[in-house]
Amino acid sequence: MSENKLDVTTSESNDLFEIVTTNTPGKIYNIYLNGEIKYDAKVNKLLELFRSSSSTDKINFYISSPGGGIYKTFQILNAMKDCKAKIRTIADGQVASCATLIFLSAHEFEVKDLATFMIYNYTAGWNGKGHEIKSEFEHFDEMWNNILYETYGKILSKKEIKEVIDGRDIYFDSKQLLERLDKGYKKLKKKKMIKSSKK
Repeated sequence: MSENKLDVTTSESNDLFEIVTTNTPGKIYNIYLNGEIKYDAKVNKLLELFRSSSSTDKINFYISSPGGGIYKTFQILNAMKDCKAKIRTIADGQVASCATLIFLSAHEFEVKDLATFMIYNYTAGWNGKGHEIKSEFEHFDEMWNNILYETYGKILSKKEIKEVIDGRDIYFDSKQLLERLDKGYKKLKKKKMIKSSKK
């Protein structure tokens, strides 16, 4: 068995994405997301990995990120939807903002003991003429709110999601996140698709 390392994107101080590939009858990919999700074309290599993997492959996606670029996150979410391999996301440190959307878009979930999870509304800005800003904001705000209800609906109540839209920040430690996942994904729990890192 051999391992090949491929750096997908790098920042000045550390790698944003690192992919470790283990060659078995079906490949196992360990993806490490560390840091802010940035608007960088090199992330295309990560998107291609999701779209080129086969149904016999497995992807372990370790996430420790404060979030980042919303539209770049949307690209990752679209690629995850297109992925034929089984994706397991692992909360491994701070998982906040857009990174929570990525975490909840997998087939399976794992939560490390010291993971933290933070949900809050978007931060953004627009430029242009007044009517253009208004039009773009209204379009984005409606799309974003729909995404919140669709993605967070399994672990938050509608009341809580409305509170997030209105400005509330919601924090979960690892135990609280596991409880929310267990309650919201009961069918997945029966199939052992939610896992704690505790032995």
